[in-house]
Amino acid sequence: MNTKINQSGRLIKVLVLSYVLISASVLVFAQKSYTEKNLYGNWKTKVKEPVDGKCTILVTWYDNHTTDVAFYYKNAETYYTNTKWSYDGEFYNETYNGGQKGKAIIKWVNKNKFKLIIIENQDTDNYKGRVRVFKRTK
Repeated sequence: MNTKINQSGRLIKVLVLSYVLISASVLVFAQKSYTEKNLYGNWKTKVKEPVDGKCTILVTWYDNHTTDVAFYYKNAETYYTNTKWSYDGEFYNETYNGGQKGKAIIKWVNKNKFKLIIIENQDTDNYKGRVRVFKRTK
């Protein structure tokens, strides 16, 4: 009889633990599932560019699927551009002024921080796989 009670107790513990783990996984996934609306606004990242060195990038994503981008290099050089973009919840695509295309994966950390992993851009040889961590600014 004690054996059956011990086995039942273990089974209940396993079921409760399984429920807790599944619930936590669903909660984590739900918190990191974002749409394009989460991109709207001002964002900043600091990177070390493979060609130009240290750089701060400021991006404003607009709801009309355009961006304003400013690259501030350590040597005091500044470069401004804008793009057209789309985002499907995982893949981020942009079209640059000259018509070239870029593609990246976005992995959300929270609503105010994400990692953009470059798949391709105007200089894919130097940038593929690079990660830019963006933080929302006010």
